[in-house]
Amino acid sequence: MEKKKRIALLANRSHREGPDSQLIRFVREFEDFLLTLSIRAGLGAWWSIKKCDLLSAHDDFLPLPAGLDGGLVDVAKQVVEGELDVVIYFMDPRDPTSIYPEANAVKRECVAKGKFFLSTYASAVEWASLKSASPQRTSYYMLTISEANAIKVGRKLADQQIALIAHDGRKVEMLDFALINHKKLLEKFRTRFATGTTGGYLNGEIKREKLLTQLKEKLIGAKSQGKSEKIEKDIKVMTRIVAENPQLEIQRQASGPNGGDVQIAFRTITRECDKVIFFEDPYEARAHEPDIQLLERTCRLCGEDVVCLSDPVSANLWAEAWKSGSGDYLDQPPVTVLKALEQHFSINNHKVRVVLARTVKDAPNPTMLNVCEVAAWYITSFIECLAKKTNGAQPVRIAIPWGRVASDLIEKLREVKEEINRKIQDTKERYKMTVRRPHDPRTLVAIPMIGVLAAESPLVESNTLAARLAALYPDGKTCSIPAPAYVKQEYYNPGLLGEVSEEFKKADIVILVGGPLPQNQVYIGIRERAVVWPEIIATAHSKGAIGDVCELYLSQTGEPLSVSPYQRVGFDWVELKKIAEDQERRVILLIGGRPDYLPIARTLLKANVVSTLVTDIGFARQLLDLEVSHAKES
Repeated sequence: MEKKKRIALLANRSHREGPDSQLIRFVREFEDFLLTLSIRAGLGAWWSIKKCDLLSAHDDFLPLPAGLDGGLVDVAKQVVEGELDVVIYFMDPRDPTSIYPEANAVKRECVAKGKFFLSTYASAVEWASLKSASPQRTSYYMLTISEANAIKVGRKLADQQIALIAHDGRKVEMLDFALINHKKLLEKFRTRFATGTTGGYLNGEIKREKLLTQLKEKLIGAKSQGKSEKIEKDIKVMTRIVAENPQLEIQRQASGPNGGDVQIAFRTITRECDKVIFFEDPYEARAHEPDIQLLERTCRLCGEDVVCLSDPVSANLWAEAWKSGSGDYLDQPPVTVLKALEQHFSINNHKVRVVLARTVKDAPNPTMLNVCEVAAWYITSFIECLAKKTNGAQPVRIAIPWGRVASDLIEKLREVKEEINRKIQDTKERYKMTVRRPHDPRTLVAIPMIGVLAAESPLVESNTLAARLAALYPDGKTCSIPAPAYVKQEYYNPGLLGEVSEEFKKADIVILVGGPLPQNQVYIGIRERAVVWPEIIATAHSKGAIGDVCELYLSQTGEPLSVSPYQRVGFDWVELKKIAEDQERRVILLIGGRPDYLPIARTLLKANVVSTLVTDIGFARQLLDLEVSHAKES
């Protein structure tokens, strides 16, 4: 049986806290792949993952001490002693701890010992995408290349640019990597940059015989000191390169000491460079160390987009991962269903985050219960982030719809709070470690999103659900809408909403639950209990409504439709869009299960009113299949 790869997960605080942090997004997207590895994590990273209920099925996911308590020293020691194969460290250059000696030691020892070291989100995602893709998994977790191209997600190497840099002690290793081992891969890139001397050797502008001669001269002294093994290996490589004379087209920058690292750093921060392969020599002092640090810092500042590798072992492992089953190099990396949804529905500055629940079919209403559960973990983590920003001084406002799904969500929120308390106690007893208790807001304000419904049960009515949500928090508050969901237009006035209108404008979280219209004039649930609903729904049908969100009927373009002579009493669509545009707030759509829910889900996502989509894997796959079919038709 093949031994599990041993991996360490580390992250600076800003990259691990909250459900949309880099660490949590990475673990959420590749959870099934990570379950096949043996994982250690710094206490902060470990607890952040636990608080989002990720890797809970992992039987070998253990915490290390916190960084300031020796966790990073422990990781560095494990690298030195060969106990780790991969270190993923989401480093934030804006965090002073990222340049503490412990952090630098982890990176240096990985480079010195040839361990796979990934310090940017893009590096980790690309590696995991390549390693986790397989023919058995493609249809479920990954898009095929044709699907990705149809909806234009994932970038081909032909659209990317790469930088190649090597210190003097590792120039031969760079030539071996770029001219012998992986030349065909590098040729797929649109442009290749390199610092002066390295670039000159790569494209043949500087004669390689010169380097070979220097190595032979260096070998004479090295033999007497018993240090000839690496030089002899380099001579063998250079002898082959001189004989075969391979060429790689390179755009040369200045040499490193003369500002070449700075030039590439500028290309990186302006997004002209997508990947940086930097063969550092950890055993040599460099006069231009500030330039090197600038380049590394820039790569991490652009970590969402830039792949950065710092040593020959990591670079070769990365390049080998690009090979397909036939041995040819891929043209673009595999794209997960989660990442494809995020890329496809994120437009300009409007970013959509996706959270996927498993599709389970052997329980009552199983899909939406699973969706509600993962949504509850997401929302709880986001509430903590909001509370932490003001140390709990400001209230957190949540707008809640009506219905069974919203009712299930509130019950799951209660269960999550209890489960987190159990995890805190378990960590203290099992690992003899104390983790920080999540911040709760001093006040949570629950806002109903629609007026009173003629519901069969008050448990699914929006005012009642708001009261139930507020009751989960010691100082929870609620407001109410003391009016029907729909009234005749001549009786409508904004005052019917009371204080709900102003509170909704300030909402931090809005929960949406969408669905299709009842077909064939069959009215179920609340609609058979109130005489106005048949007329309202018939009007919505006649105007081509695609479905509704909290009884607001939408056209195919995602705009609300009038159902005159009635006026809805509830949340405002214009205000909802403003909340969705604010990256500090979240509009969370819970949807899944049946295929007839696909049109309304697509409409809401296209309308840019969704910040976070929470659904099940099967529904997500169907949604992407629908997008692919639309793209091929057009």
